[in-house]
Amino acid sequence: MAKCDSCNKMMDANNSITCTQASCTKGLHFACMNPSIKDDKEQRLTWKCPSCKVKEPRANRDNTPIRSSKDDGKGSSAENVTVRRGTQQQDKKQQQDFLASMREEILNTIRSELPKVVRTVISDELRPMNSLIKELEKSVQAMSSMYDSIKKEMDSQASQMQKLKEENLSLHESVNELHGRLSDLENDFSKQEQWARIKNIEVVGVPENNKESLSHIIGMLAEHTGVKVTSDDLVFVNRVQAKRAGGGRPRAIVAQFKERATKDTLLSAFKKCH
Repeated sequence: MAKCDSCNKMMDANNSITCTQASCTKGLHFACMNPSIKDDKEQRLTWKCPSCKVKEPRANRDNTPIRSSKDDGKGSSAENVTVRRGTQQQDKKQQQDFLASMREEILNTIRSELPKVVRTVISDELRPMNSLIKELEKSVQAMSSMYDSIKKEMDSQASQMQKLKEENLSLHESVNELHGRLSDLENDFSKQEQWARIKNIEVVGVPENNKESLSHIIGMLAEHTGVKVTSDDLVFVNRVQAKRAGGGRPRAIVAQFKERATKDTLLSAFKKCH
């Protein structure tokens, strides 16, 4: 199947015509002809393409007045020349008309087919770009989703960090407060301990005995100094381990008196005895 000589598309016998010149296979769509024609059986048998028409010899013009070799020179040669010149002008005009018709047909074909060709070319050229753009859109969407997910996670972590900072600050304040309270308690305890020790005496060097009575020992020591001390004067009396353990040395006796005056009297008596 041949192609249209104008639009270069495949021709169909129902909508095209083929040149009847024996050596020519060119053809045109009815719509590509200027002016466009309809299917005509007679025209199919005689139609020739523009290229073959141009190559056709001119029609025989035997009746054209031409000066012959037998002319005696007495004829009207000027009249013959005028007739030939008019024929040439007519042929030239026909050629110009034909060329103008061909040019118009070509222009019409270009006008009708160029947009289709341009659209086809642009579509073919842009198709890979469209595919690339779609892939880029998918990539951008994926990156956007990933960014949103990361941003959400970072916001959550930032919120948790802020919460931890606030909790840490609160704990720090609580620790400082507890540290202050502990320091106050230590001071109070130290004061109470010092105050409690004001009524205490410590006796060292007294041998230990499983059956000993510490309150009786304190009473005997007081009696030796001339001071009378009974168990009713004591809050408690115990042996305590020394801070530095000595080799075989007995533990010291610590006695707390109910009244500080009793303790001071006893110490003063001990000092006078020594």
